[in-house]
Amino acid sequence: MTCTACKRSCPAGAISLAGPNEHKEPAVDTERCTGCGACEYICPARPLAAIRVEGNRIHRRI
Repeated sequence: MTCTACKRSCPAGAISLAGPNEHKEPAVDTERCTGCGACEYICPARPLAAIRVEGNRIHRRI
């Protein structure tokens, strides 16, 4: 089963899940991403999050 925590937590709807079978990986739409980091914070993968977002210097509105 694929975890969808990052996709569900993204306020901009910038994350999609892609990949073969049930092992899907998160993909970030950089045009929609505001750089808030909510997806990385909520990710249950340890010790490193399965998704990493470099924050924007200025958060954008969509």
